Amino acid sequence: MNDFNLLEQKINQLCEHTGVSDVAIAVVRDAQIANTCAIGTLAVDNPIPVASLSKPVFAYAILKLCELGILDLHTPLTEYLPEPYLANEPYLPCVTAWHALTHTTGFPNWRSATGLRAIFQPGSAFHYSTEGFIYLQTVAETLLRKPIDTFLEADIFKPFGMRNSQLVPEDLSTFLPYLPKGLRAYGAISLETTVLDYAHFLIEMLDLRDGVERPGDQFRLSQANLTQMLTSNIQVGNQSGLSWGLGWRLQHLGEAKNTFWHWGTRRNLTRCFALGHPDSRSGIVIFTDHADGLTICEEIAQIGLNWSEPLPAFRWLLPVEKWRADGSG
Repeated sequence: MNDFNLLEQKINQLCEHTGVSDVAIAVVRDAQIANTCAIGTLAVDNPIPVASLSKPVFAYAILKLCELGILDLHTPLTEYLPEPYLANEPYLPCVTAWHALTHTTGFPNWRSATGLRAIFQPGSAFHYSTEGFIYLQTVAETLLRKPIDTFLEADIFKPFGMRNSQLVPEDLSTFLPYLPKGLRAYGAISLETTVLDYAHFLIEMLDLRDGVERPGDQFRLSQANLTQMLTSNIQVGNQSGLSWGLGWRLQHLGEAKNTFWHWGTRRNLTRCFALGHPDSRSGIVIFTDHADGLTICEEIAQIGLNWSEPLPAFRWLLPVEKWRADGSG
């Protein structure tokens, strides 16, 4: 039995044990899609909402804007807007795109009914924040003079072969009626895509070659900016082995097995996970349509990558009821 047959067999066993019925995966090896598998109602070309798996795609787009000279990672975002994003926020003049992409803006994940306020000085600590991405998107759309979904469609999805992907316009007013008005889709959470399409994006992230300096082109990042996305900036709270790059979480498993990863959870419906291993230019994308879907992702990732080591990511993610945005255990 080859390893792909073993992987499919293991997925079936995990689904039977946990009750997770719908799973789709894509395995990447040597920067190519090596295998796909789908169980239940999901298909490898079936788009589903992937929530925060949107963030790395959005981050890639922001780095491209920086490469084009439209935006600067370290310029305070308030300098790009005609009026302050928040009134009476003393830390606002400090917040940059770098802070948003590293989750160090000081903003909570979501604002409260009383408004959005920083809870610490930007850059001084980690706190996962979708709000930071929304602020950055507001700036990006101001500079581009068009919605971010239009930019992603033309400059990410089409050139990367993500034919069944889109940033879906949505109304979050029933979820958070206090969000700023004017955004029709959210670069941090509104992506609908397939495991095949997301694997194509993963392949773009794995286009790193030792000793080869690749300049960027019209759509793709330069080698230097790809490396910057995957460079550790800040530790995730007290989580051993976890830090943050730009848009991606980083997992430190030893020099030869460091990985980048992200997950997405959408209102107890979908649970998705993606991981890339730059040294081998391999990775895996796992979509599930079940609230317990993350509980099977670690074993699937281990088999897909031929690894036996535990993945620190899941010590933070699970159990979901104990997850903390500040990275505390």
